[in-house]
Amino acid sequence: MALKQTSKTNNYKSQSDINAAKNELELQEYLIEMYESICECDIHPNIIKEGYDYISKMVYKKSDSKDIWIGYELGKQTLNKLTFNIKGTFYNGNRIYCIEHLDLYINMCKDQKLFKEFIRQLMKALY
Repeated sequence: MALKQTSKTNNYKSQSDINAAKNELELQEYLIEMYESICECDIHPNIIKEGYDYISKMVYKKSDSKDIWIGYELGKQTLNKLTFNIKGTFYNGNRIYCIEHLDLYINMCKDQKLFKEFIRQLMKALY
């Protein structure tokens, strides 16, 4: 299980993190509800199940006075880590990012079939 912790301390950054965690919880609950209701109706059940299998499922959630905890199925690397390497540094008081395109991104730019397969799988996950 991959465990994500969001602190509830009182500052601007934590408030945006708390909002993001709440949105994440709502989205996961919506996806579960949508998946279960569609499977009950037998509307394209194989396509729906295949698409749903591309998403890491939330398996644990807890909120206490200090933190929000969300546990996910342990999956593989995130799409972000497979496509980009992003490093930020400060220069003259500004945050500067270096973005390195990784093999998956480069290959999808070169190979239209690979890009189409990626979009197909993404659409199945979102359908």
